[in-house]
Amino acid sequence: MQLTREKINYLLFLYEHQETNYTITKMAQHIGVSKSTLSRVLNTFYQDGLVLEKGKGKLSCLGCKQARQYKKEIQKITNWLMNTADFKQEEAYQEALTLILSLSHQGKLKLVNHTNIARLFELIENIKYINGDMLSANLDDGQYPFAFTVYKEDGIGISMANDGFVHPALLNVCLGRGELLLTVKEVEHESLMGKMVLKGKLSSLKYQIDGQYQEAELLHDNYIIPISQLHFYYSKDERILQTAFKIRVQANVGLIHMPESEAIITIIIK
Repeated sequence: MQLTREKINYLLFLYEHQETNYTITKMAQHIGVSKSTLSRVLNTFYQDGLVLEKGKGKLSCLGCKQARQYKKEIQKITNWLMNTADFKQEEAYQEALTLILSLSHQGKLKLVNHTNIARLFELIENIKYINGDMLSANLDDGQYPFAFTVYKEDGIGISMANDGFVHPALLNVCLGRGELLLTVKEVEHESLMGKMVLKGKLSSLKYQIDGQYQEAELLHDNYIIPISQLHFYYSKDERILQTAFKIRVQANVGLIHMPESEAIITIIIK
């Protein structure tokens, strides 16, 4: 269902007054529309599964879920506009509503994630270091893209392992718990003689925490690294969070198991 500005306002009104036993007439008066207009909208909501009964204002589970999502997205963008562009609250709200309606799903995700990161940077403005638990506790649930580079063990030059991952990677936050998701991909290289194309893929990833290496879980081509024990440095001037730690990687090239090698991965969140 494609919601309009008016229909989102109706949906949010129903959500915010769930415990009030309004009649259709009373609801229409509060919203400022005719009873017939509201009845038509409610019938449309019923056809789309947003209300439980035809012509009634009781939201279904789907209706509540959509209303919560819209309310959260609009509020975040409203606050961001007020903080960064000096909008008045009502003006910022209306602009946020316009953005929500015009952006694609992916566009909304990017903008909402950006506002989440911006809010985090405001919270830690005078802090140089935060741990992974603090980072994930101050971000809403979602997936946040981040840039990374895998360097050789000596820190000079980029490791071949850098090409073995999809860029950017994702920081997944769920219920206050954060994990790095590094997606592996197949890499092609010419043999030393130039007569054969060799295909390889990372088959093992270990990460170092407190001097000890731990095996990263592999799930659907994603290596998962919990961030709870990582420490991030915040650069106020550049407005970026960054961290680095050692990893050990191993790759399979055809039927050949390559030896394990060490590298350093640097991560930047902005």
